[in-house]
Amino acid sequence: MQLWQIEELLADLKTFENPNIFWEQYTTPPHIAAFLVQIAENSFGDLKGKLVADLGCGTGMLCAAMHYFGANSIVGIDVDESALAIAKVNTIQCGLPVELLQSNITELPFNSAVFDTVVMNPPFGTRRKGIDVVFLEKAIEIVYPGGSIYSLHKTCTRSYLYRKILQRKCEGEVLGKFIFNLSKTFAFHRMESMDIEVDLWRLKRKK
Repeated sequence: MQLWQIEELLADLKTFENPNIFWEQYTTPPHIAAFLVQIAENSFGDLKGKLVADLGCGTGMLCAAMHYFGANSIVGIDVDESALAIAKVNTIQCGLPVELLQSNITELPFNSAVFDTVVMNPPFGTRRKGIDVVFLEKAIEIVYPGGSIYSLHKTCTRSYLYRKILQRKCEGEVLGKFIFNLSKTFAFHRMESMDIEVDLWRLKRKK
């Protein structure tokens, strides 16, 4: 299947009906979701035959993208019951092999590393300062030594994240930069859309 075909399939998925500003619920653009997982599999082989988690999975956009690139064992985790309900509809629509779990990021039901790969688009920390780092730290905790983490973060936090990653004994690199075009979603938004620079990170937990 070609990349553009996967983007079209992702564009047909249900998205947030009433996004929650506290959870910073924005849908990952289909073209970015498709490109991210294409890199994860085609460049690094981090999806096929791996147990993969999506932290803050929302409506399941990245879960679906991973499935289309060969992942067949996926766990989507989100705190919001309504988002998971939409994700369930999307998993049925796409025939996704996804287990959906409701959990707060600070109370994950895992006591040790259990995943080969984590792929996520965490909150940027606009409403809750530092929540993006909390997601990264939890991803590092639940991925096996030698495992990979793919995560999207605002470009303006790049130097700060480098320091945090080094403290956690991880290797990290920015694979690319995107422009997130976020349409007006909440009442307080003044502009019809806004462009945000976002980095795609790949972290490798040291063995």
